[in-house]
Amino acid sequence: MGKSQFHFQEFNPALTKTMPGLKDTLCLPPDKAGGTLGISLHEFEPGSGPPPHIHLQEDEAFIVDEGEFEFWYEGNTTRLGKGGVGYVSRGCPHTIKNVGVANGKLWIIVNSSTFHEFLDKFFNLMSQPGEPDMNMV
Repeated sequence: MGKSQFHFQEFNPALTKTMPGLKDTLCLPPDKAGGTLGISLHEFEPGSGPPPHIHLQEDEAFIVDEGEFEFWYEGNTTRLGKGGVGYVSRGCPHTIKNVGVANGKLWIIVNSSTFHEFLDKFFNLMSQPGEPDMNMV
């Protein structure tokens, strides 16, 4: 059995990135979890969500903390409210949309050391004027 690893930290707003309709706070950076896990809290304004996209290096799990979300994956849709959970494997086209009337919060858990790099690229791309080129993510 390997050496035990642990990390605890308070919620840190300094780790928050924003773009229109979305705030993302990296709550457990992968480098603090042995490089195998990342946890972030996403806050979506009503009607907002990312365009359809694919993660090539990470599986993604979701826990709805507040609000109501619609998940689209490979042509299917599912709605989840507070306490609902979901999972999308790497390579699966998907997106998320806040379909509620107030801001919604969603925890995202990934099994990757590179998800924060994906989010950096994504936020930079979505902050540019015009239609995003999702092939750049």
